[in-house]
Amino acid sequence: MKVLAIRFSSMGDVALVAAAAKAWLSANQKNELLVCSRPQFKPLFEPIERCEFFPADLNKDYKGLNGMKMLADQLVNYFDFDLVADLHDNLRSRVLSTFFRFQGFQISRINKGRSEKRKLTRRKNKLLYPLAHTVDRYLDALPGKVLWQDIYLPVYVATGNQISSGSLKVGIAPYAKHRVKQWSESKFAELVRLLGENQIECIVFGSQDEKRNFRNLFPDSAQYIQIPAIQGLAEEIQLMTSLDAFVALDSFNMHLAYLCGLPVVSIWGPTHPYIGFGPLGISKNFIVQKELECRPCSAFGQKKCFRGDHACMESITTEQVFQQVKKALETRRQQSTQAGRTSPP
Repeated sequence: MKVLAIRFSSMGDVALVAAAAKAWLSANQKNELLVCSRPQFKPLFEPIERCEFFPADLNKDYKGLNGMKMLADQLVNYFDFDLVADLHDNLRSRVLSTFFRFQGFQISRINKGRSEKRKLTRRKNKLLYPLAHTVDRYLDALPGKVLWQDIYLPVYVATGNQISSGSLKVGIAPYAKHRVKQWSESKFAELVRLLGENQIECIVFGSQDEKRNFRNLFPDSAQYIQIPAIQGLAEEIQLMTSLDAFVALDSFNMHLAYLCGLPVVSIWGPTHPYIGFGPLGISKNFIVQKELECRPCSAFGQKKCFRGDHACMESITTEQVFQQVKKALETRRQQSTQAGRTSPP
C-alpha cells in the first residue's frame, strides 16, 4: 500500500511524524509513504527507507484555494497513492483533503483529542491522566498494525564523532518557541558549569542568535561549551547523533534528540507529558517537573502564567536536572556496553 501523509507544522509535530513513519514502515515492509510538508523539514525524512518527501511552500507556491488545488493535482501526478492520511487536521489540510476526495481517494484523519486536552488544561476541575501520545495518534490514522518496539526505533544513527573526542558530550537546547516553557538561562549556565566541572562538555543547540545570546550572557561558561556553526537541519542531526545525552525543554530539539537515539532529560513547566507530546522510549525516565495544581495550564505553552510567578519552572533546581543528566549518561553507558560497543570514557 502507498500512503500520502500530510503535516505542515510545527517543527516538533513534524519530527514526531518522522518517528511514526519509521515505525509504520518498519512494521509494514511492503508499504510506501509520501510525506508532504514544508521544505525545511525534508532532512527529517531522507534517512527513512521507502519514504519520499514532497516539499510544499504554502507561503509562496501554494497560497490560497487555488494553491491547494494545484498542490493536490501535483501530488496525484507525482505519487500513485492509495490513501490520504491527514495528520494535521487544520483548515489547509482539510481543504487539500477535499480536493483528493473529489478525485475518489479515501481520507483518514488524525484524532487530535482536542476536548480531552481542554479538560486537562482547564484552570478548575482538571482531569489529569495520560492521553494518547501524538505518535500513536499518527499511527491510528495510518492503515495496519504497529508493534510497540517499532515505535521506539531511532530514526537516525550515529555517523561518527563530529566533535573533538576525549570527553562525554551533552547537548543542551536552552530556548523554546514560547517564553513560558523556558527554564531560567542562569540555571542552564549553572548546569553547564556543573557538567564542565565533572569533565562533561556541553554543545549548545538553537538558532544562531540564541546560541550567540547564551554565550554573551554567560562568558564564564565558555570554557565548558562548544557553540557549533550548524548549517541546516541535516547538519544538526549529524552532530546530534555524536552526543551521549541531551537536555531540552518541551521543544523540537527534545523530539529530535530522541529520534537520534539519545537519552533526553526534558524540563517541563506549563505543559505536561500527559498531553501527548512527551518524550518516548527511555527518555520517559528522565522527565523533570514540579507537580502543581495549576499544571498543565496550556497544551502548547502559548499562554501567560495566570499566577504570575512561573512557579512550575522557577521551582526546578539545577541540581535536580544535573542528577537526571548523570542517570541518562549511565543509561547510555549501559546501552553501549550491551551493544558490544566501546563505552564513552
